[in-house]
Amino acid sequence: VEFSDFLCPSCHRASQFNPIIVAGHRQDVVLIFKHFPIDQDCNTTVKRTMHPGACQIAAATECAHEQGQFWALHDRVFGVGPGYRVGDLDRDAAQAGLDMTKFRECLTSGRGMEAVKHDITEATRLGINSTPTYVISGLPMTGVLTPMVFDELLSALRESE
Repeated sequence: VEFSDFLCPSCHRASQFNPIIVAGHRQDVVLIFKHFPIDQDCNTTVKRTMHPGACQIAAATECAHEQGQFWALHDRVFGVGPGYRVGDLDRDAAQAGLDMTKFRECLTSGRGMEAVKHDITEATRLGINSTPTYVISGLPMTGVLTPMVFDELLSALRESE
């Protein structure tokens, strides 16, 4: 499980490594993405907003998820990186193939934000307060997880079984 923020520079770097890790361990690994925007608009557990607009972007990806297009929008946002502009969400959602009426209705209804807040609650319960943070076999690990570090971690986990 990765707790992430779409506007976080380290999360952007992690997003480049995650597919490599998963591809190298298809039988061992499933990546589950969870939201932890460092933005007080939806995350009151953070001391200050470091990534304004991160809550809106997270909610939009949840609305894309309703249409089976989470990863398509995820990849578009992380493809731009920490400088992504909230104003580009409609364009990128349309280019990802979303039904824009359903997408906007999801955003307006608050369903996307509700899903984001659910992830924030889970992160808080786990004591997570920064991004990216991975939870692997119940162990929280803060920071970018490179393929080499993951391989070492996987070997250690296998030895401890």
